[in-house]
Amino acid sequence: MAIGTVALLGNINVDREVFDAVAAEFDCNVEQTTSLSSLRRMSAGSNIVAVLFDARALGLSWRDALKFVMDAAPEAFPIACSGFSETIPWPELADAGAYHLLRLPIDESEVRHSFGFIWAAKRSDHPRTMTASSRFASRP
Repeated sequence: MAIGTVALLGNINVDREVFDAVAAEFDCNVEQTTSLSSLRRMSAGSNIVAVLFDARALGLSWRDALKFVMDAAPEAFPIACSGFSETIPWPELADAGAYHLLRLPIDESEVRHSFGFIWAAKRSDHPRTMTASSRFASRP
């Protein structure tokens, strides 16, 4: 039985055959979504455990993209995806609630590593102690 769905928001560069196989190893389904509004609809009808997103592809800053992802799928672990040469404000994103960072193109072993963390957190009923809006409200 699947623990939930991993959402790929936008055009994330992954080999879907490999990515879906790794997700299945961790009892996850994978669904592609094209926009934040479709992610919100998906989240309302499914148990979204993680959202992979690339702020550049969404035309947003990293901070804004993270906020919108967390608002659209508040129970999901947000995973930022960026190119190897791209500089992103990881400490700021982590403080704001980003769960993990994957570099593009996504490597199978890195996906397995990230899914392992998600699987362990969901299996142990890891509490999401703060909603997306309260995380941002509490920042100075």
